[in-house]
Amino acid sequence: MNRPGLMNMVVCFLLGVFFNISCNDGHPEVEERPRDTINIGNALKQLDDSVNATLINVNPDVQYQVIDNFGASDCWLTQMVGNWPVSKKEAIADLLFSNDTLPNGQPEGIGLNAWRFNIGAGSAEQGMESQIDDEWRRAECFLDEDGSYDWNKQEGQQWFLKAARERGVEKLIGFVNSPPVHLTKNGLAHGSVSDPENITEDSLPDYAKFLVDVTVGLKNNTGVELTHLSPFNEPQWDWTSNSQEGCHMTNSLTKKLVFQLNNELETNASLDTRIIVSEAGQWEYLYSKGDLIGNQVDLFFGNENNPLKDAAYLEKIITGHSYNTTTPESALVGIRKLVWDKVSEYPGLEVWSTEYCPLGNGDLQQLGWQNWRKDTGMHVALYVARIIHHDLVYVHVSAWQWWLAFSNYNYPDGLIYVNGDATDGTYTVSKLMWTLGNYSRFIESGNKRISAICDEKEFLVTAFRDDLNKRLIIVLLNTSEKARATKFEFEGSSVRTLRPYITSDNKSHNLYPLLNISVDHTYEIPPGCAITFVGQLD
Repeated sequence: MNRPGLMNMVVCFLLGVFFNISCNDGHPEVEERPRDTINIGNALKQLDDSVNATLINVNPDVQYQVIDNFGASDCWLTQMVGNWPVSKKEAIADLLFSNDTLPNGQPEGIGLNAWRFNIGAGSAEQGMESQIDDEWRRAECFLDEDGSYDWNKQEGQQWFLKAARERGVEKLIGFVNSPPVHLTKNGLAHGSVSDPENITEDSLPDYAKFLVDVTVGLKNNTGVELTHLSPFNEPQWDWTSNSQEGCHMTNSLTKKLVFQLNNELETNASLDTRIIVSEAGQWEYLYSKGDLIGNQVDLFFGNENNPLKDAAYLEKIITGHSYNTTTPESALVGIRKLVWDKVSEYPGLEVWSTEYCPLGNGDLQQLGWQNWRKDTGMHVALYVARIIHHDLVYVHVSAWQWWLAFSNYNYPDGLIYVNGDATDGTYTVSKLMWTLGNYSRFIESGNKRISAICDEKEFLVTAFRDDLNKRLIIVLLNTSEKARATKFEFEGSSVRTLRPYITSDNKSHNLYPLLNISVDHTYEIPPGCAITFVGQLD
């Protein structure tokens, strides 16, 4: 993600009351406290059925995309957290990946089923000579200058890669911000102003070999085989700000790289790893913005004179990032519809949203802030959930992945906020993490999005059917500051009861299980919350 100058951002003010959160080591961290504004006990309030209620119509027979995964990336702080004491990082891994349930029926974690592993370029070994001032935005590289590999590099990231797999994470994606510094034009992990495209065509075979070597090395060292390789990230940006690793690449070069990587994978019969493209910096680059760096759906999947049309290892998936397309409302909906219009020209092509956090003046204004800051409460959580909703409904994404699993910045970009160094530290869990869990914990790979209609503008509803386990899942976001009388109605199904799991500013509401509700009655939905309802399909 291109976010230059973040470390220079200054906090204008802090909201909320400060409190301590225990982080399994007896050293609590002072952190913003979510407001305890919702006190509903163990059940949603049942209302008189004569009350005028917002109706939510769900039809399991009207079906849309098949869901593949919900995930997050390990940039950049996993290299730090992965070296913390075992008991602490095990607890953190459970929060992110576990599908277990506590005795009260509450999920132990959010059950992510995708994890993005950043394959580093070597700026960490260069230190200050990398020109990347923030040491935590530098990344190690398995490839040494003499051409040998050191599999002790990226040790903290490798720990979490194994932890994810051990907890059942299905999609493990190796993604790259920059080629190894030994292969770049300027010997750095970011571009030069005079020449931002920082790799030559002659270096592409070596780069492709490096990616496959890393995949094999990780498999041998950890027992984990990456399911996917993503060989470039946001190639549209010039990456000359020196804020992180990154490499500008034109369409011509990206296409040749994918061709080389496909050939390299074909020669290695030991791997089932597949290629995904194109990690576009924002949605418009998939269907417009010109042939130099845009129109990437046609670039990779068009049939005319396309050397990739028979590429056996290229997945029929196009990936993009949801940045800079969230405001105004006309863009939030309109741009996403145009993405799906283009993707629909290619039957069987899936689209994944592979990166997002609030970014840019549009998001800042919509959040009602003058300056960026960390927010561990529901304000940012519901804002992000609104983006997830629109990506699911209008782009028909099969996967949705958050940017930073861990953050130490005063910025709304972390699921878990950490404070410490490469040996130990403290951590704080955000409501954003638990709100993402309303999707990731309950919606499994293979579930289908179905019709869910609600006329209340501040109610955002998505629904899914799980044919394997005969479940119905409804995610309801009440983004307003008012409680709403609500009633469900179903077509083509005789669902009788639903189990709600609520996430709100109440400190105990982290996918907190409430008593079953009857679909025959009207209930009050509290303000500012996310609720997942789970029922049985007949």
